[in-house]
Amino acid sequence: MNKGIPLSQLASMIETAAEQQTDMLVPAQQMEVLPIETDDGNKLAVDVKGKCFLEPTPLAQRQMATALGIPATYWDRCLETSPELLAQNANHWLQRDGATRLVRTQDDHMRAYLSDRYKRLDNPMVLRQTLETIQSADTKVVALSSNVDNWGERMRLKIMFPEVYGEVRDGDTMRAGIEISNSETGGGAFSVRPFLFRDFCYNGMIFGRQAIPGMETLTRRHTGARMTELWADDTLEAEVELVARQTRDVVASMSSEESLTKLLEQCRRAAESAEAQDPEQTIQVLAKTYGLSDTERSKALVNFIQDDDMTLWGAANAVTKVANDHASYERSTELEALGSQLITMQMRDWDRIAVAA
Repeated sequence: MNKGIPLSQLASMIETAAEQQTDMLVPAQQMEVLPIETDDGNKLAVDVKGKCFLEPTPLAQRQMATALGIPATYWDRCLETSPELLAQNANHWLQRDGATRLVRTQDDHMRAYLSDRYKRLDNPMVLRQTLETIQSADTKVVALSSNVDNWGERMRLKIMFPEVYGEVRDGDTMRAGIEISNSETGGGAFSVRPFLFRDFCYNGMIFGRQAIPGMETLTRRHTGARMTELWADDTLEAEVELVARQTRDVVASMSSEESLTKLLEQCRRAAESAEAQDPEQTIQVLAKTYGLSDTERSKALVNFIQDDDMTLWGAANAVTKVANDHASYERSTELEALGSQLITMQMRDWDRIAVAA
């Protein structure tokens, strides 16, 4: 598992960032895109007329392009070769856009360009409320891993319940937990998903609702009523308190023997599957099917062979083991979620890969 940063550092980073952040509701027609040439290449500025000049982050640029109906490939090409043309195009459509936008800033950057229906669930409140909820649970909890990327695009926290565990095979112990995720900039919903931690090799697997029917999960999309003015802090706190109470229900579910048994049944099913006859070809097929890079494929193959477990369980752990030292925390998390997709695949699909590959 990629450990990311210590929880104390996560808390400090998001609190510091919050002090530098502001929000504005701005009619699109009151914004103008300006091209800027620098020694580091072409950049853009957005003149929020009468208020400030902001440099849009790559995410904010993508959101603005989508809102204005400008294809991303065209936006990127113009930014690289003809920023004046890009500004002309963007400003043309801004003046014809009657919408009001939620502009989220940090320092002198526009970190998000969102709809006025975007419901804010901000990281400092989410972290504080969910941690209080988790720590008041009836089961012991341990923070395994946490991370936040630039501009609050994605915060993640992975929690383990060390006393809630079971074996897939003799000596192969899995411990239950949850993964909490949030974005402040339109990068995804607030979510709480089941998580399994493997003692043997420190692998993690993240499960969604679709992986195990009936499994307790939580997803709250950042969509609400149209805003005519920004919500007050106490209104935001009330919204986060509701999310925290729902998180408590997921914690109670995932710390139960019933939920753990459901997950272990899937793991044991994968551990009893047919063995791959050609490990290299099997990993090649999985890499092509699930979008592994060449480097990830090579590492997964090494893990598969070294662990000497040719079952579906072995293949899934070979993939999630790649996440442990991956340079990207987000990609590590995607690989951990991929692990659960693999062990819950239809056995006829695995048999075809293992035997025919």
